Amino acid sequence: MSDAVRVLGSLLYRQRPEAVFDATVRKVITAGGPVVEQWRQTLTPVEGDEPKRLRPTRRFAQLLASDISPASEAQFGTVAEAQAKVTWVGKDRAGRLAVEFAHDGRDSTEPLLATEWPTGQPEGWNDSTVIAADPASNGAVFALTPTPDGQLRADPLLNPGGEPRCTWGYIGTGPTTLYGALVRCALGLWHRIDDQDWIGRPWLGTRTDSELWRVISQSEQGASIRLPWPRVQAWVSDDRRRVTALRE
Repeated sequence: MSDAVRVLGSLLYRQRPEAVFDATVRKVITAGGPVVEQWRQTLTPVEGDEPKRLRPTRRFAQLLASDISPASEAQFGTVAEAQAKVTWVGKDRAGRLAVEFAHDGRDSTEPLLATEWPTGQPEGWNDSTVIAADPASNGAVFALTPTPDGQLRADPLLNPGGEPRCTWGYIGTGPTTLYGALVRCALGLWHRIDDQDWIGRPWLGTRTDSELWRVISQSEQGASIRLPWPRVQAWVSDDRRRVTALRE
């Protein structure tokens, strides 16, 4: 059965990615920094009998652990252990869940949050949107958009085609993931850009003509990032135009 699921998932990824990435992936973030705090303020607590109804479900278990198979649970009891540490459950404006865990004694004084992170395409971002993240959030990047009623909408940075493990300030996998997520959101692409070799891999050290990659890779480590969405879109367009010219 598991082999059949993998084959079906691979076919859908290639032929109907919009069906695959309409779902969410589990992402664990640290509740630290002003950007995550802005996002948390947009969440609605799950109250009453709903937490009790959610806890036995597969959906809730998938939020608590990366492996929820019966064999793994029988051996390690990861889901049950995580269940005991849940202190709060909330929902975002789209109904996606987030759970907070009691502090586990790590170096950080901030609690952990497990979230249903979206993987589709952005909606509602505009010229006032800012891509923002703080190092204290464990790689969580958001799009902050002011709303007409004076509020601030905080959307997780969608990463069509991959998991949202973003970092910045050096050359490596995490910055590459952030670069790819921004490119795909800007251009409405679904697949991983390295699958398509779309942009000639401008994140390689030998390529210095991508302004977006320069900003991501050379941002100061330990510093926050704030990137206006229109500027990101312009940088992506420049990269696309440059690569297209090189191929012709």
